[in-house]
Amino acid sequence: MAWIVEETDAAGSRVNIRPDWQSFLAGGPAHEGELGYRMTASGAKPGARIDLAFGINTTFIPHAAGVLASLRRHAPEADLRVIIVHDGIELALKKRLEAEAPAAEFLWEEIGDADLPPFIDHEHFNRSTMFRFALDTRAPLDCRRVIYLDADLTVCDDIRKLWAFDLAGAPLAAVTDGYADSAAFAGKWSLAGTGEYFNAGVLLLDLQQIRERGLFAKALAFYAANAAELPWNDQDCLNYLLWEEWARLETRWNIQRSMALADVNAKLPAHKRFNGGRPGIVHYTGPEKPWVVSQYHPWGLLYWRAMARTGFYREVAHKAGIGLADHLKLWIRWLRHQPSA
Repeated sequence: MAWIVEETDAAGSRVNIRPDWQSFLAGGPAHEGELGYRMTASGAKPGARIDLAFGINTTFIPHAAGVLASLRRHAPEADLRVIIVHDGIELALKKRLEAEAPAAEFLWEEIGDADLPPFIDHEHFNRSTMFRFALDTRAPLDCRRVIYLDADLTVCDDIRKLWAFDLAGAPLAAVTDGYADSAAFAGKWSLAGTGEYFNAGVLLLDLQQIRERGLFAKALAFYAANAAELPWNDQDCLNYLLWEEWARLETRWNIQRSMALADVNAKLPAHKRFNGGRPGIVHYTGPEKPWVVSQYHPWGLLYWRAMARTGFYREVAHKAGIGLADHLKLWIRWLRHQPSA
């Protein structure tokens, strides 16, 4: 079947399903419309339930707990189905994370080496950044729309507002990246038009359309062929494939570090700038994570507030080496630099 590979055991039972990214390297199937998915009519429109997805490894389980804690604080009655793509997380850790959102349904989808092209860890990036590309094959077929979140962020408003966004036919919605040079990216890859480069840490995905067009398999093939030229990995792949084809969310739904630094934010182009008001999601982009005490983020207190609502707080604080004096610094920093309402 085109775009996917089904792997079976000796008895013929299906044991795995993954995007057929290797076929794209060889030129792709003859007919792009020949999908291997057996789609159902259910879930054609987003209902009361919200499908939420993460792509994480064991290291990011505590941080994902903080994301869920912050999300539930602002939408305690939201009906959640949480889809987690991972590369092997022990049962005890799964149960601990599930305890952070006891009313939610959790689906754990493990992937292996064959599911993704080879990835070399660099800077603060690791292989788990590519796990989102398994959602088209691993999410349930009735999951036709999903919010994908990185685990290094804090939700500051009702996630149902983001869920209700009208994609208007676009395969995804995102916020413009605060760091990337869109013109330089377009020039490097010979992309026409005056498009903008988006940040992939917060995505509202039309998963149905992504399946039908084989977009994630194409993204993996593009990465496999060009990995050395893609410093932002999966994000570069998505921007290349969906140049001028994505819907723009309000900046408040992915406030990156450059937007939280007042002096830097003031120098950004108007469409990249956070102009005050209530943040929707604060995204701790770059290596300056709030759990790294030596790094600086003006709104790091938001992360620790969320983490304090989880069962992971003590071990994360201990590992980070954060003490009373550090918390005091976070409070003072927040009082000085918190966003204006």
